[in-house]
Amino acid sequence: MKIYGNKPPESKEPVSQTKKVDKTSAYTNSANVSSTEKVITSDKVNLSPRARDFEELKKAIDQLPEVREDKIKVLKESIENGTYSIDSKAIAAKMLQEIT
Repeated sequence: MKIYGNKPPESKEPVSQTKKVDKTSAYTNSANVSSTEKVITSDKVNLSPRARDFEELKKAIDQLPEVREDKIKVLKESIENGTYSIDSKAIAAKMLQEIT
């Protein structure tokens, strides 16, 4: 093998020899098999009923909007009107409930 530095070789020498491979021969053991039988190979996947349920749920969740526009609208209006209030006791109680 020759090293040419940063320049590619200028001659038209092949870099490596290529060889054709018959992929169907790996799937057959006898010479009597027709060409259509050599090519037919397939994989099959069976999902359990629970997996199908999860797939349906995921599709339903993907169709939901990421942002709940109606809730955001109500909160924005209450903040702008000055009627939005924070119940600090309820927040603290929820935080303590999640810790335990």
